[in-house]
Amino acid sequence: MTLQEILTRYQKLVNESKLDPDMPAFMLIGQDCCAARTVQYWAELAYIAGSPEDYVNSARDSASEMGRWPVKRVPGSPVTK
Repeated sequence: MTLQEILTRYQKLVNESKLDPDMPAFMLIGQDCCAARTVQYWAELAYIAGSPEDYVNSARDSASEMGRWPVKRVPGSPVTK
């Protein structure tokens, strides 16, 4: 899922009052050298917790896409295009 798709999806959920806009959140992007492994770990935890298989597989797919992103950076360093 692209960054734009995520932003659009979550804005829709906030607009429909399904998410509290003040709820804490954390975003990882493909450039982050820690993102793919973090999302993969999260997917494993979600699987163990009993999340639906398609939801877990979507996270695993995102982790794979992040891992293939060609430009990596250390968290906290300047973002580049």
